[in-house]
Parts: sequence; structure tokens; C-alpha cells
Amino acid sequence: DLYLPYKQKRRTKGQIALEAGLGELADGLFNDPTQTPEIEAARFVDAEKGVADVKAALDGAKYILMERFAEDASLLDKLRSFLKQEAILSARVIPGKEEEGAKFRDYFEHDEPLKSMPSHRALAIFRGRNEGILSSSLKVGEELPGTMHPGEMMISERFGLQNQNRPADKWLGEVVRWTWKVKLYTHLETD
Repeated sequence: DLYLPYKQKRRTKGQIALEAGLGELADGLFNDPTQTPEIEAARFVDAEKGVADVKAALDGAKYILMERFAEDASLLDKLRSFLKQEAILSARVIPGKEEEGAKFRDYFEHDEPLKSMPSHRALAIFRGRNEGILSSSLKVGEELPGTMHPGEMMISERFGLQNQNRPADKWLGEVVRWTWKVKLYTHLETD
């Protein structure tokens, strides 16, 4: 995780947005949430740089911040520890694979806390997933509509983001939610 920001990777949407000059927009909205995202983004619309409209500028800024959040080693460590303590590993059989995957029958409808799961059981579930018999996922409690997921709260806390009804707070909240659901949760689930 420490070398993640320096790791050679394919050209990402965040890098493309940085090349288009949207780093200033991302930094501005992150550092000063009193700015109105749409008004600030309008200054960065430039068809020659590939920023066709305000939405494209805000999306580019979102990808820049998303990568920044997802490459924070201490945040990743904290989220990983949280999932080890609180997550439930859930396994389900893929419809139509019941006969083929008879040896994984014990895990067709299986839920167990990750912290108390023996390693051989977790490995069996992962083997079933790799063979295309089982689907597996990590679940952390029930997320109620209108509430933040604990992972989102940890991201917000790490970067000092709070919803104080400033113009950019809603947009920053969406960036945090997107980072958790699309980038970090999927990364940590397969970790």
C-alpha cells in the first residue's frame, strides 16, 4: 500500500483529468467547500483539452480525488482492519451450477463473520468462486437509505470532510460515496 501511489499503472481517468488541467478544480473544491462546484467547473470547460461541459469537468475532478483517496495507505489499512472485524463473508451458488459444484454444497447459502471464519473455509469459498460455482461478497451491516456507510464515514473522517451544507459539501459527499462503492470496496473485497 505504501508504494501504491508510485506503482506504474495504466492511464486512468484521473490521470487524463490531470492532463486536462482539472487538478486545480479538484484541489479548489476539496480545500474550499464554500465554492459552488458548477460555477467553478465552468471556468475549466475547454473542448480542446477534452472537457466538453461542466459535467465533464466535475467528473474529471471526481476521478482525481477518487484516486487520491484510494491511494492513501493509512486509510486502506484502517478500512482493511474494519472489514476484518465487522464484515460477513457471504457465499451463494450461481444459478444452474448446483450439479457441477456439488463439492461446494456446504457453501451454497453461507454467511459467516470474517473474524471467526477458519482459513480453510474461506479458501474453499474462494476456490468455489474461482471455479465459477459460487459468488461471494463482503457485507457490513445494513445500510439504511439516507445514511452513510461506515466505509464512507472513515474516508470522510480521514480527509476532514463534513457536510456543513456548504455549496461543495454535497458534491464531495458523492465523491466519497463513489470512491467507497466503486474503488475501495471492490479492491478490499478481493484483497
